[in-house]
Amino acid sequence: MAARVGDASKLDLATEAALMLAHVAAARQDAVGMMAFGREVLSFIPPDKRAGQVGRILEGLYRLQPTLDEPDYAAAFSLLAGKARKRALVVVFTDLVDTDTSERLLAHVSALCPRHLPLLVALRDPDLERLANCVPVSVEEAYQRAIAGQVLARREEAILALRHRGAVVVDAAAGAFTVSAVDRYLELKETARL
Repeated sequence: MAARVGDASKLDLATEAALMLAHVAAARQDAVGMMAFGREVLSFIPPDKRAGQVGRILEGLYRLQPTLDEPDYAAAFSLLAGKARKRALVVVFTDLVDTDTSERLLAHVSALCPRHLPLLVALRDPDLERLANCVPVSVEEAYQRAIAGQVLARREEAILALRHRGAVVVDAAAGAFTVSAVDRYLELKETARL
């Protein structure tokens, strides 16, 4: 989540979306919590409905910095399984690349189902999309376009695999990231999937 999209890091965008989602869920009287992790769990706030929970989540997110570590999904989801006994919507803000690099995520998302409903919110990369859709004017640009197209196709395969394993996936651009996450949460609530 260290890469930048415009003026913000992917972590900044995920933090903003997580806080807004927590605020909306708390206003609807849902218990909300938060876990941030990379190679290890960095912050954990158990789900709660008490007043001030969104503030506690803000404090838990405040000092986070993006790293280039591969996330340890096994450790994070194991902690979650021990702490969240009731069925819950588990929202994972992530950076999906392809099925190979996301294989650990794919395996652990499967383990969440059917006890929990995983919602993965993935941020699209506008630079990659721009490269895949450009009209090349040189051989180098033609290669860049071909590689970008392959990366996007493999990313789509990862999204389809996640959906096939029971996850709900939101694939959103930076400008619609927060709204897309909140809208999908509200949709899931209205259709009683939680």
